[in-house]
Amino acid sequence: MVLSDIGKIYMDMRGINPNYDNINNFPRSVDTYIGPLNVLVFTKTPVAFPGGMQTVFVVVRDSALQGIADANITINLIYPDGSEQNLPPASSDQNGIYEVTFLVPADLPAEQIVQVHANANSKGNSGAGQSWFRVRP
Repeated sequence: MVLSDIGKIYMDMRGINPNYDNINNFPRSVDTYIGPLNVLVFTKTPVAFPGGMQTVFVVVRDSALQGIADANITINLIYPDGSEQNLPPASSDQNGIYEVTFLVPADLPAEQIVQVHANANSKGNSGAGQSWFRVRP
């Protein structure tokens, strides 16, 4: 029995995706990516203390999972009472990564969840991701 990836072979023969080299299947250029951006959001710790610091990491990748440099990133924090805080907009580094550290408000109630929403856009493509962390006393 021989297994083959007929879909990939067909696309390579037809040249349907010009971002890929038909021989090596590596992206030719991350400047010509196709499709929505893949946005991953992580917090440094799953638990933060009121009045303490928390760090959020955002990773922006294209459809070939290559990091997107200089993607415009916005981060919105949604607190347990429904109020929101927008962190200053920024850009990803050459690897598609952005890191921001901020002060967790001292008046947050314990055992609550803070939602972290990130949006990214670059060259007409966009994507969104989310994460969260818990507030501990």
